[in-house]
Amino acid sequence: LTILNLGTGVLTINPAPNDRIVSSNTVGSLVLGIGDSAQLFRTGGDWRLYGGSVSDRFASVHSGVFGDAGYQRFASGVIEQWGAAVSDANGDVNVVFPIAFPNAFSNIVATHAGGDSAIVILNGNPPANKFGCHLKIRSYLGTVSAGWTVHYQVKGY
Repeated sequence: LTILNLGTGVLTINPAPNDRIVSSNTVGSLVLGIGDSAQLFRTGGDWRLYGGSVSDRFASVHSGVFGDAGYQRFASGVIEQWGAAVSDANGDVNVVFPIAFPNAFSNIVATHAGGDSAIVILNGNPPANKFGCHLKIRSYLGTVSAGWTVHYQVKGY
């Protein structure tokens, strides 16, 4: 069964009283936005979602965790992660990514959360890896201190 929402609003598909719609680990109704599609097949008392644009929402390849620290997986294989870490007395910031990248990370952007200017650099010693990296933070005067917060956003694959 293929369903296309060609209407002007949201389409909610509710199963019959003795049926279920099963999509990944989710059981219940199915919501299609304008232009969305769903492909379902019936097995026993279940309607199983196996394709269409709405099936992407339930694919583990697109999983994510949102909050102060989190990540989002994209269909291309790219993973974007974010979080915060705090400097030690030497201005070193140890960043542990929310999840390990399957292969490696490709870039990081980090900013200082504070009242004055600061420089944040990727420190190559020890080298960065798929689990995390080390940053160095200095004030605009070149001084270092403990307790400075650094927010980061990192991408990898």
